[in-house]
Amino acid sequence: MENLDYMAALGDTTQSRLSGTFTLRGRGTDPATMTLRAGAHLRATTYDVYRVEEANLRASMRGGTLRFEGDARLGGGTVSLTGRARPFDPTPALAVEEAVFRNLDVGTLAALPGQDTDLNGRLALTLRGFDPATLRLEVRLDLDSSRVNLQPIRRASLTAGWAADTLAYRLMLAVPGGRTELAGTVRDLTGVPVYRVATGRLDALDVGALLGQPAFRTDLNGTFRLEGRGRQPEDLNLEARLDLADSRINDAALPEGQVAVQVREGMARLTSRLALAGGTVDLLAAGRPFEQVPAYTLRGDVQDLDLGQVLGRDTLRAALNLAFAFEGHGAGLGTMQGEGWMQAGATRFHHVTLDTAYARFALAQGLARVDTLVLRSNVLDLHGHGPVALVDTAGVHTTDFTFAADLVSVAPLRDWVAADPFLLGQGQVEGRLTGPAGRLRLDARLDVNSLVYDAMRVAGLRVRLLAELDANRTVQQAEVRSDIAFFSLPNVSIERTQVSVGYRPEALTFEVTSKLDPRRDGYLGGYVDLVPGRQRLTLDSLRFRFDRDLWRLQQPATLDYAGDTYRVRNLLLYARSPNGTDEITQQIALDGEIDLNGQQSLILTIERFRLGAVTDLFGYEGLGGRLDGWLVLEGAPSAPVADGSLQFDLSLFGEAVGDMEATLHYEALQLALESRLTDERGSELLLTGTIPMDLRLVAPDSARTGMYLEARQAAQETVRLDLSTNDFALSWLMPFMDREVVSELDGRLTAELQVRGTFGSPRFDGTLGVRNGRLGLPLLGKSRQGLVYTDIMLDGTFEESRLLLDHVEARSGGGSLIGHGTINFSDLTLGEFDLTFSASDFLAIDSREYRIRTDADLNLRGTTRSPVLSGDVELVSADFFLTEEAAAEFEPVELTEEDQRTLEVRFGLRLTEADTTTFDYYRALTITDLTVRMERDTWLRSKKNPTMDIQFTGNLEVQKAPYEDPLVFGTITVIPERSRIVQFGKRFDIQSGTLTFNGPATDPIMNIQAQYVVRARGTGENEVTITLAVEGRLDNLDVTLGSDPQMEFADIISYLAFGRPAGEALQLGGGGASSSGSGGRPWLDPAAGLALGQIAGLIEDLAGTGLGLDVIEIEQNGLDGATLTAGKYVSPRLYVAVSQPIAFRRSGTTLAEEVPTQVTLEYEIIDRLLIRLLRRGSVIRINLKWEYAY
Repeated sequence: MENLDYMAALGDTTQSRLSGTFTLRGRGTDPATMTLRAGAHLRATTYDVYRVEEANLRASMRGGTLRFEGDARLGGGTVSLTGRARPFDPTPALAVEEAVFRNLDVGTLAALPGQDTDLNGRLALTLRGFDPATLRLEVRLDLDSSRVNLQPIRRASLTAGWAADTLAYRLMLAVPGGRTELAGTVRDLTGVPVYRVATGRLDALDVGALLGQPAFRTDLNGTFRLEGRGRQPEDLNLEARLDLADSRINDAALPEGQVAVQVREGMARLTSRLALAGGTVDLLAAGRPFEQVPAYTLRGDVQDLDLGQVLGRDTLRAALNLAFAFEGHGAGLGTMQGEGWMQAGATRFHHVTLDTAYARFALAQGLARVDTLVLRSNVLDLHGHGPVALVDTAGVHTTDFTFAADLVSVAPLRDWVAADPFLLGQGQVEGRLTGPAGRLRLDARLDVNSLVYDAMRVAGLRVRLLAELDANRTVQQAEVRSDIAFFSLPNVSIERTQVSVGYRPEALTFEVTSKLDPRRDGYLGGYVDLVPGRQRLTLDSLRFRFDRDLWRLQQPATLDYAGDTYRVRNLLLYARSPNGTDEITQQIALDGEIDLNGQQSLILTIERFRLGAVTDLFGYEGLGGRLDGWLVLEGAPSAPVADGSLQFDLSLFGEAVGDMEATLHYEALQLALESRLTDERGSELLLTGTIPMDLRLVAPDSARTGMYLEARQAAQETVRLDLSTNDFALSWLMPFMDREVVSELDGRLTAELQVRGTFGSPRFDGTLGVRNGRLGLPLLGKSRQGLVYTDIMLDGTFEESRLLLDHVEARSGGGSLIGHGTINFSDLTLGEFDLTFSASDFLAIDSREYRIRTDADLNLRGTTRSPVLSGDVELVSADFFLTEEAAAEFEPVELTEEDQRTLEVRFGLRLTEADTTTFDYYRALTITDLTVRMERDTWLRSKKNPTMDIQFTGNLEVQKAPYEDPLVFGTITVIPERSRIVQFGKRFDIQSGTLTFNGPATDPIMNIQAQYVVRARGTGENEVTITLAVEGRLDNLDVTLGSDPQMEFADIISYLAFGRPAGEALQLGGGGASSSGSGGRPWLDPAAGLALGQIAGLIEDLAGTGLGLDVIEIEQNGLDGATLTAGKYVSPRLYVAVSQPIAFRRSGTTLAEEVPTQVTLEYEIIDRLLIRLLRRGSVIRINLKWEYAY
């Protein structure tokens, strides 16, 4: 037989195939005397999904006994058997004496996907009779070392016997670490069966391993019992119970648990209570599932369940608290009716926290009515309601569901978003879902005030989505409209963007309108063909405005992308003359094909492109000029060939800087270039040679697919570069400098240089020279006036991998700086260096905070990442200004993401990583063995209270570890002759003083003694000496007043303010003519509320103990005399002050005219706008004050 469809011959449609041979010899027809011998050999035989690769069967019959034996090689394992039968006896009998199977794979044999077994064992069976009432059956199955899916089996056995209408069975499964047993009986199989599980024991049972589910691991231990009676649902009575102890599900401990099932008279009930993963799970399910219209009740309560442990994910931090209930009837969504609710609280999933969630709904014939849906979390607050048509075969239901949500934060979602940072300001979502089940319409809106996604920034985002879904919830058409007030990517900021996208299964249309800034805007429109086999992007319209340039797309352009082929057609952009003519002044064109399985043919041309239109977007403010060029790409993707040419003419803020021409040729992993730079005088710098570079479009590893573009340096290939120039202007480089760091660069460069070797180990040969150089450094000079180093000279020689600096010189402030040293290069970048400098009367810094002129011998060595400084510095003259402005200007500021979003939303200012993170060379610097000697022209000056000009001299030792603050050790001594301190408006002459450094450079200890001599009236002799001691650290100076001879503190203050002791009629108040003068008003104004002694005590308390006033001062004001003012900030926005005149009288006559008390209230209404109220006597004045800082 060959390929015989034997089932078709039997009238069955099941697919079958039979191939093989058979033989049969026999004699007689009486079973008692018949003799028979038969044999069969089968190959490639199938029935449905079952397959026999090869089989042999042999049988013989004699004396009514049939003996048989056989072996088979199946699609998944081998089987051999022997047995006998008495088929013609009044009570037929069958005995399989032994059936041995090896490597039996049930998944392959039965075509069960996901099932993989390796069974080894034997089977024995005896059968007598076929009448269930008298049938006797015995079966024994033994497994030795086997495997079921992921579960290894040490041994297993199944014994079963059927006699007297009773079935008895016993199952044993021994696995590594445990043993599971199940034994029971089933009686009266032909009548009303009664069944019982007498022994049920679970020991280390891994259900997930048995089922082939590696993500579901169990270690179940417990007991199981079951008793029941009946066959049909209406007369079925059953009770079953599973008790678990010391078990596990994945990583979750299950110390105890019970599951019970009860069925009685058609009513079924299931109850479960598990202590699981640190929490509890309670479940109740009850109903009549066997009725024609089943009815059911379902209730559940989950408390403090650790989902991470249950799911076996140790990285998942999740806790669940959930309760739910549903009661109804019906067998499917179309007929089901019921009501339910769900409530969750205190639930956590990683960093997402659910505070509360609640839903109540009713279900009737496919229509779900959601009465209440509330969800509150640290990501969003959501609420919704309305009917939702789930199933609507009759076409009578309509969906009308509305929802709204406030977006709280996206920070908890960072674990699932491949972006850092990922931040959200404020956002709202609202929407409405309407229509029948087969045609739902969605109308949703999203409003977000700010969003940060990796390097992308969005502010003022508004999106509206309109979509239509079919019965399978598949989008049939959609439209998205968005308005973005601010959008930015690195180096590009867009003030306003509007996007409109339309979707249908066959095409996607889009329109984009954007405004980068007042100078630039654009429009882009087109569509994408989504039909398989016709993938194409078409640009119908493109328009950009760059200042006076208006760019357009000459005709529709297309990009075809099918498989690994990308074809660009008709991409031609042009800009016409701004003077109104039709002349095309600029043009960019791209056309050709990239085929990752064929030949390349791509051409790019650029004609007269104005650089100033875009250079500021990339950080080059003021850089202008024009660009012309072309590039052609050809060849196979694994060996592309490219040729090109570029021509620049550059300008800086409208002034010509120079030109550049370059030709390029790429082939065989080498980029050959020839470039010529020309400055404004006509001098040239020529750079020619080859650079190894890998620009292959497919990976060298053929296993990788898709586009592969790598612009890496081929470190093992040879570099050949030649640079030459004579008298080239360094100002050519100024357009590419950061003007915050370098404000001026000039000089003439002469160089002859050859570079050979590899990137990893380059070799240099040549010379380098600079003359008449100028370098402006704004950070070292005063505001709007940077410090300029002039007359810069440099002579150097290149040898092998280093540059020998034979002579370096610069001048500043009439002094000079001279140096020499070596710089090593590796990977064609700056490597190690060793530089020595000598300074003579060199003005190193001239800013508002520091002015330093120095003689020095310094050594700078190391690398750019680990520099080391040492040597001797002599300060010929120096001024250090201790001002609040200096501290504020140099204090580092950390901008939070909220600060950056505020800048972007309010001002359109986009901060890139380069703006907020830079490599700080000074922080990386190490200082060792640095001695600083201060000559007599070194001053510490302060305009704060106390004002001081202190001249000092001394020596200091400076140390600094990398990325640490410097440490200074030593003492400097004050030179008294010219030093002074001004306190309370009086000049104190310094008698002695020191500044001691013993750690941080910004934290010296000051100890200064000064005095103020009060001359006696008339004689001019020294009447009193007021002493002033200033001690402590600079940020917390302790000022102490004393006197010689010793006096009360009130007298000291009085001498400083008025030159007289307090006892000589220091009075408060306006002061009339006399107590008997006009109105008879006392001279000491009672409205002031304080006598002389009280004023003196007040001043003493203020100066000595500081009772919290922010301002206390005594001012001399011409004819008004002296005024004492005390003020305090009651809040950050409210300031209150009282100013009281102070008068003297001599022999009953006042020395000042009457001046009333003045009360001032000042309140900051908004930032920088203040309202001021002044009361002076009976006059009240109101002022508005606007402050502007620049």
